[in-house]
Amino acid sequence: MNKILEKQAPAASQPLAALFDPENPACRMLDRVIRHREAAERSWHRNYFELLRVRDFRLMKEIAAPLISAPPERTQFEGPFHAVPRPAPPENLALRL
Repeated sequence: MNKILEKQAPAASQPLAALFDPENPACRMLDRVIRHREAAERSWHRNYFELLRVRDFRLMKEIAAPLISAPPERTQFEGPFHAVPRPAPPENLALRL
């Protein structure tokens, strides 16, 4: 880019704007360079996020492996009502006879 700017006429008031003038032959070359740079950047981001996805998948697999191979023992559920002491049921008077 610097070489192209050096080749420009020194009297140009806006040398950078003159580079992107469609009549300038360097314009097509700069468009290609910009297009390739953007394609490389998209490819980098796509691969970076794929790498993060694979890394997260492996971490989740390592965390879940012990749980899958040996599930925790089942215990009797003791909800909030099991903790409250219950009064003894009243005596059945019919059984006394």
